[in-house]
Amino acid sequence: MIQDKLAVYKHFIKGVGQALALSRLYSFDHPMLKAKAKEVFGEIINFISDNGTLVFSESPEATLLVNGEELKSEDSLMARFIQNFRNLKIGSIDLMPQLTFDEFCVFIDLLNNAD
Repeated sequence: MIQDKLAVYKHFIKGVGQALALSRLYSFDHPMLKAKAKEVFGEIINFISDNGTLVFSESPEATLLVNGEELKSEDSLMARFIQNFRNLKIGSIDLMPQLTFDEFCVFIDLLNNAD
């Protein structure tokens, strides 16, 4: 069961990482970025609708905690997300079922400008 959760969390991180990469190239009005962001947003909303929340937290070991489960960077997409999230210095963020697409886009924009 835990492996299934970790796979889902990694999928979310990679999806957000892909949106981050695209947002460095295109504005949010661009069809490619908009489609990817909507895809990832939809998956996250479906998850939090069933599970109540999705919490991203910093870990002292330079990893990321997702709903309390430790995720280590496996590729450049995950590494970018983890580093940008840590650069925000917010500790943690809870994504709740009321999250809107515009708020999700702001989150991606913040991650991109975390430096």
